[in-house]
Amino acid sequence: MPSEGEDESEATEVDGEEPAGAVDLRLHLLASSSERALNYRVAAFNKEADGAVISCSVIPIAEREGCLLVAVPHNAWHRVAARRYLPRQTLQKAVHTEVLAADPGDRGTAHVHFKVRVWIGLLAAEEERCLSFNGEDEPAERGFVITGTERHIFPYGPSLTSAARDLFAFVSAAEEPQMPPGDDPEPGLAGKVRTIEEAVLGLQGGLDAIREKLSAGPGKEAASKAGARPKASAAAPRPKGSPIPGLDPAVLAAARAAGVPEDQLERMGELARQPGRLGDGARAAATALSESEGDEDEQDKDAEGPEDVSAAICKMTQILDRLSKSKRGGSLEDLLDRGDGVDGASSSASGGTSKAAAYSKLAGLLKEDPTKISKSVLKLMAEDYGAHTTAPGLDGVQMTARAWLEHRSRVQQYAGPVRWGWQTAGALDALLSGKEEECKARLCLMLCALDQSSLDSGNWLLAQEMHLEPAPPLSSFGRHKPPDPGEEHRTKIMDPRWVSVLMHKLKERESYQEARRKLGAPRGGGSQQDGEKGDRSDKTPKGEQVPHHLPGAAATPVASSELWNTFFSVLGRAKTPLANFWHSLRSAPPGKLPGQRGRLWPMPVPYPDLHRPGGQRSRSDVPRKLALNATVLVWSWLYLGQPATPRRSDALGLGTPLSSEQWAVVETLGRGVEAWNAQPLIGPEAMGRNAAKVESCEEILRALEGKGDQAARFSFPAGGHEPSAEVLSSQICGTLNLEPASLAQSIVPERLRFFEEPSFDPRPFLSSQSRAVYRRPLDFARPIPEEEAVPRTQVRCSRDAAVRLLEVLDKCGRLALRPREAIRDRVLNGLFAIPKDLQRDRMILDARAPNQAEAVSQPWLRSMASLEQLQWLELKSDEEMRVSAEDLKEFYHCFQVEEQRICRNGLALKFRPWELKHLSCYTADLASCEYVRPCLKTLAMGDCCAVGFGQESHLGVLLQSGALRVEQLVTLTGRWEGYELARNGLGEEGLASVMEVPSLLVSMLCSYAQVMYDAGTPLHYYRQLLAHAQRVCPTAKPLMRPAWDYVTKWERLEPLQHRPPVPVKLVRAMAAVGLSWGWTRWAAVTLLCFYSITRIGEVLAATRKELLTREDAMEPEGGLFLLIRKPKTRNRGARVQHAQTVGPEEVLRFLERTFQSLTFSQKLYGGSPGVYRRRWDAVLRKLGVPSHLRLTPGSLRGGGAVYSHKSGTAIGDLQWRMRVSHQNTLGHYLQETTAASVLPSLSPEARNNVLAAEAFLHFLMESP
Repeated sequence: MPSEGEDESEATEVDGEEPAGAVDLRLHLLASSSERALNYRVAAFNKEADGAVISCSVIPIAEREGCLLVAVPHNAWHRVAARRYLPRQTLQKAVHTEVLAADPGDRGTAHVHFKVRVWIGLLAAEEERCLSFNGEDEPAERGFVITGTERHIFPYGPSLTSAARDLFAFVSAAEEPQMPPGDDPEPGLAGKVRTIEEAVLGLQGGLDAIREKLSAGPGKEAASKAGARPKASAAAPRPKGSPIPGLDPAVLAAARAAGVPEDQLERMGELARQPGRLGDGARAAATALSESEGDEDEQDKDAEGPEDVSAAICKMTQILDRLSKSKRGGSLEDLLDRGDGVDGASSSASGGTSKAAAYSKLAGLLKEDPTKISKSVLKLMAEDYGAHTTAPGLDGVQMTARAWLEHRSRVQQYAGPVRWGWQTAGALDALLSGKEEECKARLCLMLCALDQSSLDSGNWLLAQEMHLEPAPPLSSFGRHKPPDPGEEHRTKIMDPRWVSVLMHKLKERESYQEARRKLGAPRGGGSQQDGEKGDRSDKTPKGEQVPHHLPGAAATPVASSELWNTFFSVLGRAKTPLANFWHSLRSAPPGKLPGQRGRLWPMPVPYPDLHRPGGQRSRSDVPRKLALNATVLVWSWLYLGQPATPRRSDALGLGTPLSSEQWAVVETLGRGVEAWNAQPLIGPEAMGRNAAKVESCEEILRALEGKGDQAARFSFPAGGHEPSAEVLSSQICGTLNLEPASLAQSIVPERLRFFEEPSFDPRPFLSSQSRAVYRRPLDFARPIPEEEAVPRTQVRCSRDAAVRLLEVLDKCGRLALRPREAIRDRVLNGLFAIPKDLQRDRMILDARAPNQAEAVSQPWLRSMASLEQLQWLELKSDEEMRVSAEDLKEFYHCFQVEEQRICRNGLALKFRPWELKHLSCYTADLASCEYVRPCLKTLAMGDCCAVGFGQESHLGVLLQSGALRVEQLVTLTGRWEGYELARNGLGEEGLASVMEVPSLLVSMLCSYAQVMYDAGTPLHYYRQLLAHAQRVCPTAKPLMRPAWDYVTKWERLEPLQHRPPVPVKLVRAMAAVGLSWGWTRWAAVTLLCFYSITRIGEVLAATRKELLTREDAMEPEGGLFLLIRKPKTRNRGARVQHAQTVGPEEVLRFLERTFQSLTFSQKLYGGSPGVYRRRWDAVLRKLGVPSHLRLTPGSLRGGGAVYSHKSGTAIGDLQWRMRVSHQNTLGHYLQETTAASVLPSLSPEARNNVLAAEAFLHFLMESP
C-alpha cells in the first residue's frame, strides 16, 4: 500500500501541479536566447529503478516535436541497451557527438583545449516528471566530464546549441529572423508558402542583375568599375532588408536570419563585387621565400594590360632586363624556382647547384632574417587550421599553436612527441600573445622536466608535474592518422620548396657516403656471391690462404651486473602489462604497515629509494639492490596473475615496509643475485659458439637501423609533388644482403684440433645389440628406394681446403681411402664446422643421408645427467655436494671403428688416386681405381647413434670399474628410476633376470617410491604399480610389505583431500541464475547430475536416447533413469550401469519438459565440457561465491550424496545409487563431508544472493 506522502505526490502529478520550488524547464532552454546559452544551468534526472537510484545531469536545449531535446553525459547512454545507465526508453533518436568544453571559471567562455562528449536526444514525455530543476545547477551522480578523463566540466553552450541544431535541424532564438514591428508572421501553411515565394523572387532579382551585367559593354563595365567606390561612399544608407548586390538572395536571407550585422553584409557585398585576376589556385600563396622584385606591383595593375605601344615597349624592356641577369645570382625565390625545375629545362647539374645555393641562403635566414621563417610557418599553420572545422562552434575560436597541434597536425598518440609538442606549442602561444616572460618560463620548465626525466630513467611521473599545468590531452591525438599512400608525406606548415631543398641535402650526403664506401673497398674484391663461388672453385692458387673472419670475434661484451639498470630503463619506456604494473606501483601510495604475518607474496620492492627522484645509483651495492627489486617485481606480478594494475588491497606502493618473513626471502634471493653479478665480463671468448649468433644478430640489427633511417628520409618525394608510382605501390623499404645467424661454417683446416689417434674400443662396454650395430651398421641399414628423396650433403670448403683437411685427418689417423665403388653413392656424408671459440672449430659430420637408412634405438640416453634434477636433492646439515667434471677432449673422435662404419662415413668428395698419393693412408691397390673417396675413420658428432654409443660405453666403464652404482645416478628424468631404468637399460632379458630375484624387485620398487613422490606423481599410480608387480611376479607378494609401507608413509604426508560437496541451496540458486540467463539445458543438466548423484562427465556425454523419462516408460510415478554406457568402474564392475534421478516433483517435471522434445541422437547438453565449465564459473561469480572454495562441476556428485544422506537415504541404498563397490569407502566420505559446508564461508551479500535465487527457482521452472 502506498504511503500518505506517495498518495499526495501522485495526486499532485495528476493535477498537473509542480512541487514547491520547481521551475518550468521550457523557460530555461539553452537555445531560447544567446544569453541563456552563455549562462545556462544544469538539471538532474532522478529515478528509482530496480531498487537503485539513477541520478544523471541533463541540459535542456530546445523543444522539438513536442518533446524536450536534451544532452546527457556520454557515460549515461549507449547504443547497446544493456550498457545504458539511464532507463532504456529515456531517450529517442539519441546521437553521440563531441562539443567544446566551457572554461571552469567562466561558463560563457570556451576552453582552449578541452572537449566534452555528450548524447543528444529527445526525452520521452513520460520521463519529464523525473527532471528536477530549481534555477541552479542540480547535483547528480553522473555528470559531464572532459573527453578521455574523469574530471568534471560543463559543455560550452553555443557549441552544444550548434551541434544540436546541425543534428536536429531547428532554429534557435539567436538565428530566428527579426520581423519588423507590427509584422506578425502568418501562421500555418500560408506563411510557409509566402516565405518560399519571397525566396524565389529574390533569386529572380539576382539573375536579372547578372543578365544586365553580361549585356553591358566593356566600356560600361570599366566605367562602372571606375566609379564603383565613389558611388558606394556617396550612396544613401541601404534600407534594412533590401537586397545587396553581389550576394545571393537566399544566402543573404540565411545570414540575416543567423543575426549577421548589416555592416558585415555590406562589406561582404563589396568583397564579392571585386573581380579576381586569376582563377582559384592559379597562383601559389606568397611565402617568406617570395623575394622576387616587382611581383606584387605587377599584380595590382589592371587586367586589361597596356593600351599603347609605348607601354608595351616598356614592358618588354623590363622582361628582357630580368632575363639578362646571371643565372648564378638572384634571390632565394629564383634559386628555389630554378632548383625545383619549374621551367622544365634545367639540367640535373644546374638544378643541384641551385638547390645547394638555396640551402645556403635558407640556412642563413635563421640568423640574418628569422622573421621570414616564422611568418611562413605561422601563415601555413593558419591556412591549414582554417581549412577544416573539427567541432561544432569552433569557428569562433582563435587559432593557436596548441589548437593546430591537437586538431590538424599528424602527431599520433605517442607520449613523447605529444608531450614535447604540447609544451613547445604552449611556449609559442605565449610568445605570440606578447607574453615573453611566460614563454621564457615555459622553456625553462621544459629543461627542468627533461633533466628530471633523465634522472628517473625516462619516467615522467614527476617531470610532468614540473610543467605546472595539466597533462596534454593524449586521447585527442588518438584520432590522428598517418597520411594515406596517395597523400604527400610531408608537413603542411613548411613550404614544399624548403622540403625539396632539405631532401636534396640528404641525397647529397647519402651519395657521398656511398662513394666513400666504394673507394674504401679492397681492390679486386667482388661481391659476396662471387666470393662464395670462388671458394668452391679451383681458382685459388695452391698454398695461398684466404683471410678468414673469426666468427663471433666482433660480438659485444656483456657485463651481467649492468643489465639491471637497463631492465628498468626499458621497463620505463615499454607499453606492456608488466610496464603498466610497474608504473602503477610507482604512483600508488605506500602502505604504512607490513603485510600480514605468514604472507610472502605479493611483496613490495625492498629498495624503493633507487626509483625515487634523486635516487643515488653510483654506490657499489646498487646492482645488487636493482636486481632484487627486479626479481621481486616480476615474481609479484606473476603471483598476481600478470595484471596491468595491482589491487588496492595488495599495498605494493613504493615505500611499503616488508615483514620479517619477506626480508628473509630477500636475503635468500640475494645470494643468487650476488653470484650472478659476480660473473666477469662476458666477451666473445666466454660466449663460445654463441658468439657467432650474437655477432650475427647485432649485424642484422645495425643493418635494419640503417635501412630504417634511409626509409624515413625517402618516405616521400622531394619538392612536394605528387608521389611517384613506386612510392604508392612499394611495400619494401630495402633488402638486407645478410645471411641469417647460423653456426654452420665452412671448414678452415687450420682451426681444427684433434687429440692424438683414436685409441678407445667401446665394444667391451656395449650390450650385445648395441655392439652388433656399432660393428656392422650396414647390415642393419635398410635399402632406400629410388623414388625416396635423400638429403643432399656437401663438404663445405673449397677443393684446395679439402685437400688440406684430408692431410690434417691423415696425420692423426682419422682418414681412410676407399674405392668409389665400395661406398654408397646416394648416402654420402658432408662436413661443416661449428665455432668452438675464437681459435678453434669443431668438425661435424653431416650424416643426414646415412641416418635416414638406419633405425635409431638408444635406450641409455635417459641415463644422461641433468643439472635440473639437482633441485630435488636434499642435503642434511652435515652433508655437502661436490662436483668433479672434466671435458673429454674430442670424445667421439677417440673411438675406434671397423670396416663397415668406415664405409658408412664416406664423404661427398672424390679424387683421382694420384691427387692423394702423398697421404700416409694411401695404398698401392688404389692406383688402379678411377676415383677414390675419403672416409672418416672414427665416430663423429652427427651420427644418429653417436650419443647413444658414447653414453652407454661411458656408463659401462663407470659401472664395471665400481666407481659408481646404479642407484646413485641422477638422470634426465630424475634420480635412479629402478624399474623403468632396468627395463629400458637392461633390455627384456635383464628385466627377466630381475624378476627371477624377488628381493631385488622389491628393492627397486622401494627406491622408485621416492622418485615418484619427489616428482609429484599421484599416489594411486604407485599403488597400481605395486599391484601390477604382484601379478607379474607372484613370488614377490610375500616380500612386498616394505613397498606397501611406503604407501602408508605417503598417505600420512599427503592426506586425502575430498572435493567440497556443493550444497543443495547453492545448486538450486545456480540453476535459477542459469534459467534467468536463458541457459535452460545447462540448468537442467546441472540438476540432473546433482539429483542422480552421477559424475558430470557421464551426463555431458549422454544423449537423449540414454535418458528414460516417465513419459517414455508410460509410468506417472517414479524417477528418471540415465543409462551410462562407459562408466569409470567398467573394468572392475558392471560394464553398463544406470543412475536414478530422485528429487522434488517440480524438478522432475522440469527435466522431462526440457529433454522430452530432443531427438534420440541429440546430446542432453549441446556444448563441450569447456563450455559448461565457463558457464559454471560465470554463475558462481554472479552469486558472489569466491573461487578459493574450489567448487567445481565435480562437486555435484558429492553434493548429491550428502543431500541424499541428509534426506534419510540408507547407506546401502545410497551405495547402490552411487554405484560404489565398497561401503567403507562411502562411509568414510560421508563421515568427512556431511557436517562440512561452504555456505558459512560466504559473505553476507553472497548468502542473500543464494537465498533470493533459490526462492525464485520454483517460478522459473514452472514458467513455459
